[in-house]
Amino acid sequence: NWIEVGYVNKKHKQEFYKKGEEYLLGFLKNGYNPKTKIVALESKFKLKIDESLLVGGTIDRLDDLGSGQYEIIDYKTGENLPTEKDLKENFQLTFYSLAVSEIKEKVLNVDPENVVLSLYYLEKETKLSTSRTDDQLEDAKIKIIKKADEISKSEFKCSKSIFCNTCEYRMLCSTFS
Repeated sequence: NWIEVGYVNKKHKQEFYKKGEEYLLGFLKNGYNPKTKIVALESKFKLKIDESLLVGGTIDRLDDLGSGQYEIIDYKTGENLPTEKDLKENFQLTFYSLAVSEIKEKVLNVDPENVVLSLYYLEKETKLSTSRTDDQLEDAKIKIIKKADEISKSEFKCSKSIFCNTCEYRMLCSTFS
């Protein structure tokens, strides 16, 4: 699907359309396997971290690899590949693994060690994969609770920058009310 809105001008739109075509052709050539069983695409989830904290997100793709193995794939359009260390510490992937593992009783019945976590870089036609352990997921829960507590106690002040016009919190900002 192509969304026609959100581009600065016609040239900008054409450039992104061409880039999208390049990404798709590259993916079909190097990343597509018709035998892969896709479980979900753009799958939204809600995850109860503790009694008072509910968080959510969207997983780009979830594949059933067979034998109780699953793969979460997050597609990236940037061209800077992370280091092995950055990949192992990628909190977004940890969060996704936590979501899939926490809902396992209802949906997948899968342990985190059986979930492959992958970033697919469309620009480079490269997939990088890692995994998480139960201990890492428990640590992630603690970090999420701590960060939520910090956010609830902090004061957000408008930066009055060029990004204000597109800020998703503009309607809540006292600068514009």
